[in-house]
Amino acid sequence: MWKLPVLKTDLTITGVVLADIYAATTGTDNDMVVKLIDQYPEDDPDAKMRGYQLMTNAEIFRGRYLDSFERPAPLGAGSIREYKFSLHDVDHVFKAGHTVMVGDSEHLVSALRPEPTNVCAQYHEGEAGRLQAGDHHDLFRAGSRLECSVARDEPLRTR
Repeated sequence: MWKLPVLKTDLTITGVVLADIYAATTGTDNDMVVKLIDQYPEDDPDAKMRGYQLMTNAEIFRGRYLDSFERPAPLGAGSIREYKFSLHDVDHVFKAGHTVMVGDSEHLVSALRPEPTNVCAQYHEGEAGRLQAGDHHDLFRAGSRLECSVARDEPLRTR
């Protein structure tokens, strides 16, 4: 997980958010989940929002499709690969006092797919013994980044 320092001024993110992540997995397939999060301050005036993490964008990319969507292939366990994909558009203001976070989550994936770390032809045919808990390691290593546009706070000019 990446975290920026607590914001001193409002920060407006607008347009396409692009994840460019270098990571490895212990399995032969994985689901790379990247989230852009607005974390509310611990001293927020609304007690229910203190520390709350608002997910502004998220996307899942299956590792087996890194080389081709037409010919999915297993990953080499332990090999570092580049995952580059869009988290789609955003128009969000991170308020002063909030924290910008970028995270990953396999918790989101477990509800979507029973074998997120192993390549098998049909999930419903998977045997219990084939299910393995794989994990990411070296996640968000050097070179990983999130690309987005920051809107400048400038007064509206009229003619």
